[in-house]
Amino acid sequence: MATYIIVFGMVLNSANNVAAAQKLRQLQDTNSYFCGSSGTDVNNNCSERQSCASDDECDIPGHFCLGSTLCDASQIENAKEAKRLEMEQMLVMLVPDDPIRFNSCGTSWTDASAKCGVWCWSKATECPNGEGCFPDTLCYNDAWL
Repeated sequence: MATYIIVFGMVLNSANNVAAAQKLRQLQDTNSYFCGSSGTDVNNNCSERQSCASDDECDIPGHFCLGSTLCDASQIENAKEAKRLEMEQMLVMLVPDDPIRFNSCGTSWTDASAKCGVWCWSKATECPNGEGCFPDTLCYNDAWL
């Protein structure tokens, strides 16, 4: 007698249970792969770690792409976007010549000044992975002036 399993609407027999289990794990874990030095490192620092699909995507030396962590990339991205919007709303209250308007994210002061990409208050956690927040750059955030 054959054994049948239904996974995501697919009827599977016992001959392909292993493949189905692997596919199910892949689908469930997609958002739980993060770069870090250990599982504990990733789990304790979710918002500061980069989501990944392979070791090649980990920018920090000694970090590897670890699966099945307690982190969820979709929740972290939503939280980062909410934080970015909150920061932009606070920027409205700054006077036009406030020095913080010259902060920018980059891998160095020169990089931040050249690309004038993401504005930041003062912390590297406000920047894309691998970048820091640099003050007094050549950039000027004139949002809501």
